[in-house]
Amino acid sequence: MQKGKAVIFVDALGKEHSALVTALNVAHEGYVSLIYIDAGAPEADNIKTASDVPHISDASRADSNPDLPSYPLNAWKEPGEEHRALPADHPQFDHPFKQPELDEQGNPIPVARPAYEADVAAHQDVATLLQQAPPAEEGEAQ
Repeated sequence: MQKGKAVIFVDALGKEHSALVTALNVAHEGYVSLIYIDAGAPEADNIKTASDVPHISDASRADSNPDLPSYPLNAWKEPGEEHRALPADHPQFDHPFKQPELDEQGNPIPVARPAYEADVAAHQDVATLLQQAPPAEEGEAQ
């Protein structure tokens, strides 16, 4: 990695931005400082900076719950590098102050999240298959 290199910054909502590396963190390899333009922000406040941003493959970007899929956010990646995007109905997109809808008895009605639930189910199916797989024989490629 070098200063002045063009990378992609994945923000807190999973939106990708073209970014420029402005500094390298010498204490933590792979962490960089970036500058990017947020096209959705007001013109007077659209130049954004992010400091000490890890790569999407950094262990700090993984979900701490192995039963849930990991979505690397607030991280950088190389142009063309793939990453797992947030489903459109992910809880991250919920308004933080929205009051839950209530039924006739006053109980909260769960929010339907079919895409997110399908992603979680697929992740759990893969994790189950990996756990059930027999260990590799000695000398076999893993």
